[in-house]
Amino acid sequence: MVRDPVQEKLLDIIETKRKATKTVKAAKPKGGEPAERGNIIDLMSALKQSLEGKSRAARPRSEQQPMGKAPVRNGRARLALALPRHREQLRRVKSRELVRLFEAYARAAMRIEELRYDPDREGHIPWYESLCLDMQAEAVELLEKTSVHR
Repeated sequence: MVRDPVQEKLLDIIETKRKATKTVKAAKPKGGEPAERGNIIDLMSALKQSLEGKSRAARPRSEQQPMGKAPVRNGRARLALALPRHREQLRRVKSRELVRLFEAYARAAMRIEELRYDPDREGHIPWYESLCLDMQAEAVELLEKTSVHR
């Protein structure tokens, strides 16, 4: 057998590094769950949560983040997209009735989005779409009223 001193030296270096490097295993607390590991995601628990419907995307939008003042802006923007002829007027007008309508429109539109992710309740979507159409018509009426009074 031919001896290769370079290969022997390389194998010695690998063995030395292998002995010097200790594999670090996550310590398990007494409860059996792995210790918290910073930003490392436990894929199995994430998969289980998603299958159980507990992931962020599976929760209704209303549970994901509080609405705050956003519904008025959101509803105004959604109505501006639905009613392109009235966009400028929707941006300028300040009316309590319209503010309430903006908020209601935002909530109804967001509800439609939630229902699209729930196959058992998709049948409710046409009702909310009809409600949004009624609110669009009401917004146009209110805009016409406010433009007449100016």
